[in-house]
Amino acid sequence: MSYNAIYGYAWDIAEAGVREAVDEFRQLGIDTVTLAGSYHAGKFIRPHGKRGKIYFPEDGTVYFNADLSRYGAIKPVANSLLRESDTLRELTETDMPVNVWLVLLHNTRLGMAHPDSVNRNAFGDPYFYNLCPSAPEARAYAIGLAKDVTESYPVSGISVEAPGFTPYAHGYHHEMSSMRWNPWLENQMGLCFCGHCVAAAEKAGIDAKRLKAQTAADIEAYLSSDLDF
Repeated sequence: MSYNAIYGYAWDIAEAGVREAVDEFRQLGIDTVTLAGSYHAGKFIRPHGKRGKIYFPEDGTVYFNADLSRYGAIKPVANSLLRESDTLRELTETDMPVNVWLVLLHNTRLGMAHPDSVNRNAFGDPYFYNLCPSAPEARAYAIGLAKDVTESYPVSGISVEAPGFTPYAHGYHHEMSSMRWNPWLENQMGLCFCGHCVAAAEKAGIDAKRLKAQTAADIEAYLSSDLDF
């Protein structure tokens, strides 16, 4: 089955008006709306914005009325726009099919609140922007999010973003360094050695503790050298 979908955000569609937005989409040949149901921070330019041309969304929130009883220790945080309107609900009440777009594990807000469930590099440093897919509570959150929105809203489908390990780059705002990066270093720094990943690897017969130590030593040697490629 093929369709022509447009990706959209609640703040834009609510400002334009749901019915008016759907009518405009139809005129453009669009037959499906894919609305962000959970999203991260950002800075958006809005060429057609009426209340301003730049928008900063709240970090790590959901744009649907979540049933918190469906979740474990990690629970979604409602975006403040829901106090005014439920854009996803209003869209599903039109004749336009609606998909929901879910950013699952790339969530700095929840990572800061649940440091035991985030990625950690070979030095043990937490990557708060990524809940680790090996962490049971993180997996429960991601599954709960998908089940919650699809069982609570008559959506046509879901589009999933960040269901796994987010790389080292592009994880946080703003990323600073005083050196040149390369694919090898980014890959090494992106490996996860949190307790959950180490336990899973050792269960599979991998000497994860040795790998962690070797990875840390390799990175340390590189950072201490004069290499720059």
